[in-house]
Amino acid sequence: MNYGYGPPNRVGGRYPNNRQQNKVAPLEVRDNSMTIGVADEHVGLVLGRNGRSIIEISQLSGARIKISDRGDFLSGTSDRKVTITG
Repeated sequence: MNYGYGPPNRVGGRYPNNRQQNKVAPLEVRDNSMTIGVADEHVGLVLGRNGRSIIEISQLSGARIKISDRGDFLSGTSDRKVTITG
């Protein structure tokens, strides 16, 4: 049985919801990706202490953030690759 939220003022217990449910097809999810350069000496600012900044950015935005390994730079630069996907 499908239950609604209660009477019109939404106060009280559960009452059967006899209205027909709107069926919505799931949205197609497409991941867009962007790679930017961050100076090697500034990568720590993006990460934050114990990774807190990058975790918070990911959680708030829903994006996945990957920072390249040390020594893996954008071509022709000394900037680390930061890839943002989502």
